[in-house]
Amino acid sequence: MSSRPKPEGEHTSSPPTSGTVAGSIGDGDRLRVLDHVEGGIAVCHADAFLYANEPLLRMLGYASLEGLATHKVSAIVGATSYDAWVEATESGEPHTESWRRADGAVSRVAASVSAMNIGDVAVRVVLLRDASAASLAQAQLQQTERLAAIGTLAAGVAHQLNNPLAYVLANINYLAEEIPQFLRNAAPSLDGPQTARLSDLLSAMSDAREGAERVARIVRDLRTFSRMEDERRELLDVRTLLDSACGLIESELRNRGLLVKTFDLVAPVEANPSRLAQAFLNLLLNAAQAIPEGDPTHNEVGVRTYTDDDGMVVVEVRDSGVGMSQAVQARIFDPFYTLKPVGVGTGLGLTTALAIIHHMKGSLSVESEEGHGATFRVKLPAAIRSARRVTISSGAPEEVTRQRVLIVDDEVTLLSSLRRALARDVDIEVASSATEALAALERDNHFDVVLCDIMMPEVNGIELYERVSIKHPELHDRFVFMTGGALSAGMLQFLDSTDLPRLDKPFDVRELRRILRRRGKADEKNEA
Repeated sequence: MSSRPKPEGEHTSSPPTSGTVAGSIGDGDRLRVLDHVEGGIAVCHADAFLYANEPLLRMLGYASLEGLATHKVSAIVGATSYDAWVEATESGEPHTESWRRADGAVSRVAASVSAMNIGDVAVRVVLLRDASAASLAQAQLQQTERLAAIGTLAAGVAHQLNNPLAYVLANINYLAEEIPQFLRNAAPSLDGPQTARLSDLLSAMSDAREGAERVARIVRDLRTFSRMEDERRELLDVRTLLDSACGLIESELRNRGLLVKTFDLVAPVEANPSRLAQAFLNLLLNAAQAIPEGDPTHNEVGVRTYTDDDGMVVVEVRDSGVGMSQAVQARIFDPFYTLKPVGVGTGLGLTTALAIIHHMKGSLSVESEEGHGATFRVKLPAAIRSARRVTISSGAPEEVTRQRVLIVDDEVTLLSSLRRALARDVDIEVASSATEALAALERDNHFDVVLCDIMMPEVNGIELYERVSIKHPELHDRFVFMTGGALSAGMLQFLDSTDLPRLDKPFDVRELRRILRRRGKADEKNEA
């Protein structure tokens, strides 16, 4: 008659070396063959590892069973207790678990746990396979789908906001220019209370303009991070993108630390604005989340730009957070590797940033010590060719030669705002559709500029341009396009293939005046 197997809690033994099993569990020589099978195998008893084959040790990052056996099974498998893990795996059905590696990271594994008696000892035998490859593919697909959906939604929201923002800002800027002139002319006839009242109105208007411009910057940032034209490149000032990204992490950083920006003048880089902005945002979010909440006055995230001795444009993102060990740094760019709590980090942020920067012929490195924060350093090659489209610097309004301008936009309020703002400088005719614009050109095609929105119902701005180029070829190079975003791939390809000016809504009317002025100078040069 066989003896009753001892309950798991009654057996104790010191952990053997890899490939051996203590006491009555078996002969190590016969178990060494398990070091050559595919997948990990472990034998567990009373919250201790009694055996682990070589594939399992490699999977978890241990050199020998001695290192693994210093940890309880429950700690490695992330269970509240050994009994809880045993109960959860009682069915023996294959399932996915999270096992903690030697470096503290978590690996997803496909596990099958069986109860067995080996001699007089009741044990659990675990068969493991690394599920990270399958999980990575699935998670990447899900992440791509989520990002695509979010990007489409964000682009659509930005487009809807940009049209009203364009005429709100146009009207506010018009008032900002006209009211001071009115006050100068009317000053002799105003008494003290009237002057004070008008001063209050000017102050309110200034506040309204500041708020509208802040919303405009937020929408512009939203568009930057939601654009889908991944391969389009242009000359960029990294400081502008960093400013936008810094604005987006303010809420994340508020209870963690201060933001310190040190931007030296650097050369432009040739990159895709959306993708590079995403890389910077990921680095900044990582820096913010590395700082525990609760002591913002003694912590900071520093952002710096400079040029190194090799002429590379360098962006550094530094944090005063918890820092990283050498083992963690070795894997920090691995997909889905994260030490952050569930719901805080996906493990894709730094991986994505690295891929984007490598795609742009740059490099991304990290320096860190445990307890002393981390510094991520981006190096990008300075651009060596001139820009096709140069950002127009801001400045005082400039006088323009009196011109005739046709403005085409389905947003009627914007038409009224632009007519009001430009009436002092140019003669304006407006059309609220492509059909109206074509009819106006049939009556009179003597326009110096056709200012045309791209996204219009029925016939869009590019289709109108193509029709006008055929019927009125003299206007072919006199178009200036306006866009609020949410453009199709074909529209983006067209805009990238032409040298015609483009204004992103909401735009400053002063910028439009400068374009009109350059358009007038170009006409004078051609006539000469």
